[in-house]
Amino acid sequence: MQSENDIYDGKTFWRTLAGIALAVAVQKASGGSGFVLLVPFALAALVQRNAEKMIYWVLLVNTLVMGNGYFMPKGAVFFCANRLVLGCFGLLGILHLFGRKKSSALAPLLWFPVYVLYMIVPSATGWQPLISGLKIFLFSIVFFAFFGVANTAATSPKCDARRLRAMVLAFASFMVFGSVALIPFPGISQLSGEEYARAVQLGQDVTSLFKGMTWHSQSLGPIVCALFVLTFGDWAFNVRRFHKLYAALLVCCPILIYKTSSRAGMASFVIGALFVGYCLLQMRGAGAKWRGKILSGMALALCACCVAAVAVPSVRDGVVRFAMKYDREAKAGDFNAEGMLATRQFLIDAQLENVKRSPFIGNGFQVADYMEGVQVQSWQQLVTAPVEKGVWLTAVLEEGGWIGLVLFSSLVVVIGVTLLKRKVYTGLCLFGVLIVSNMAEFTMFSMSATGGFVWALIFVGGVFDALRQRADRMAGVPWGALRGPARFPVPPCLAR
Repeated sequence: MQSENDIYDGKTFWRTLAGIALAVAVQKASGGSGFVLLVPFALAALVQRNAEKMIYWVLLVNTLVMGNGYFMPKGAVFFCANRLVLGCFGLLGILHLFGRKKSSALAPLLWFPVYVLYMIVPSATGWQPLISGLKIFLFSIVFFAFFGVANTAATSPKCDARRLRAMVLAFASFMVFGSVALIPFPGISQLSGEEYARAVQLGQDVTSLFKGMTWHSQSLGPIVCALFVLTFGDWAFNVRRFHKLYAALLVCCPILIYKTSSRAGMASFVIGALFVGYCLLQMRGAGAKWRGKILSGMALALCACCVAAVAVPSVRDGVVRFAMKYDREAKAGDFNAEGMLATRQFLIDAQLENVKRSPFIGNGFQVADYMEGVQVQSWQQLVTAPVEKGVWLTAVLEEGGWIGLVLFSSLVVVIGVTLLKRKVYTGLCLFGVLIVSNMAEFTMFSMSATGGFVWALIFVGGVFDALRQRADRMAGVPWGALRGPARFPVPPCLAR
């Protein structure tokens, strides 16, 4: 019978949780500026080229950025230190781009920056070239930081899959279980009046105040959904046996998504689970018995939800109210497409109107029409210039024009197809979640917010796939298949 350490390294799990708790305590005690004390440790991991420690610091930095302000306050000092760490890691990624062997599981993601490279052209003549240029630079440096760290882990013979899994489970447990534990404490787990007023001022659509362990209610849904897909994918593709920690995480995730009232989060949750099921069907050697258990369990859950929604009036009305968001008195007969799009329609209409100003090349990267002609007065204005966008289809069309939309859509298809062909199942499912979740809020280029957290998980998922494939090949198993015990088949030559 397998022990816990056959699935993940227990010591690493608890050490990671202790490290997160220590970082949170430093943030809380120092008001956010204490993170500078941790920067030397992050840079030491970079100098040592320790892949596991670098992944730990990437996940920790993103967790602190997105963390609840009550526990993890943030300020200018923190964000400068944060960017210093990611900037140094970004240099590593650029070196990997030109001078080191690239993992076949991660290489397809390098197509994505091609769109950002194109956006230099419309940004130069767009609404606010300076802000667009800075955002292009920030996205690029953080993206390549994630790539460099992930590529180091995927190509390093010393990277232990059990320890990597333990770290990921620790971060997932902190965010998911921590959010559940905060439900009885609305003074901490919900947006304050000041935070809500600021969100309204920025034009954000806030329908739920519950933010859990994240800094904003709109961030909790996509983050928890991405954590669910990463956990579910690892469990389905690699662990392949029941485990209490995985079960608890998977049960808590939909509860938190429901608490956020996020339709995009719920849609991403459902589609992400279906992606995992589809990829499990494509995986050779996964085992008919295990595959049958997963797929039958998913089918049973889906049927139960559909029957409840059809047969139980209170559940049916609750589903309609969830979909209609603002109409809390809605009944089943009140459902309509206009009500579904009401919260985003004004943004979509505005973006389509702005497309007419520059239909072919667009109006610039991650800027809005009200920024046009505005004189930048301070560096704070440059680094804190958030914009509220609609669905990614119209947002990309507004920013990059028809050329940008065709290029972006083509790259998404190329990346998705290539990941599927190379059997990068976990990374593919997470990439799909990113695309689906951005149909409600365009965050995939916000690398210092929700988008950065999800991108980090995409690269971590790709590392899981790369390690599985490498271990399979060294064990003589066909590429992408699984066999043997229900865990990563790590050969003795890779074990420490």
